[in-house]
Amino acid sequence: MAALGALAFLALTAIHVIALEAQPLSLTTGLDEPAVAVAALSALGGALLLTGIWAAEAKQPRLARVLKALAALTLLYLTALTLDGLQLELALTAEIVGLAALARRTGDGVARVSALAFVALAAIHAVVYEAPPVSLVTGLADPAAAVAGLSAVGGCLVLLAGWAEPEPPHVRTALRALAALTLLYLASTGVVTPFESDSAVDSALLSAHQQGQMVLSVFWGLVGVGTVVVGLRRDLAIVRIAGLALLGVAVTKVFLFDLATLTSVYRVVSFIGLGLLLLGGAVVWQRLRPQALADLRQTPAGIR
Repeated sequence: MAALGALAFLALTAIHVIALEAQPLSLTTGLDEPAVAVAALSALGGALLLTGIWAAEAKQPRLARVLKALAALTLLYLTALTLDGLQLELALTAEIVGLAALARRTGDGVARVSALAFVALAAIHAVVYEAPPVSLVTGLADPAAAVAGLSAVGGCLVLLAGWAEPEPPHVRTALRALAALTLLYLASTGVVTPFESDSAVDSALLSAHQQGQMVLSVFWGLVGVGTVVVGLRRDLAIVRIAGLALLGVAVTKVFLFDLATLTSVYRVVSFIGLGLLLLGGAVVWQRLRPQALADLRQTPAGIR
């Protein structure tokens, strides 16, 4: 009975806090009384976490997981209400590190899942606000914020991959792949930005915007070939596949985007640059590709 009463009080407290002190509308309009909202949500989150710990000690694992998850959700809601922009991104990064450290130390599954969820939200926030996809065409509006936000997300993914020892190997591989993709995205927007800045000067033959797209295509081709080479030298199939996929993206961009937007001279430059990179990659592949296994079907059974 006491447990049910505690849960009922928690539910009423949550309803009161969300209805009065920290309304969802405040995510867009801001808080009228930030100190009151912070105090109320902090108390609610602490009560949820403490109750979850007690539920775990009382051998009620499902209830404990639900209460801990609600505590993590309360922390996320508090962070989103009180912070914005790069501050929100950095706060999420700190919370991710804390949750990951807790999961590594205690093996808490809720903390592990919460860390992954916070990373996903931090990545979405960075891509929507600090470095939207249109930045691949228009450049970054605030390069410093984009570098800080995406670097933080990439660093968190690398950290989670390094601390994910109990997880299956494919989970660590996926986290490392997402970290590499995040850093590649950041580098790609960084390559375009100088050509879209106020100080960029148009050449006599091509606007700075078109120059940036030409350089981006060559950059993707160069990174793709380099990734394939690394995969061949270290005999890592997943790295080779990633490099080939990036080369495919670069070729698609050249044919579908550059061909339609660049002037004839720089179209030729893009095709020649990417073609040379592909030719170089083919030569390296020929020399370093994994050797096929010999056909042993005709070999005597005694020496197989």
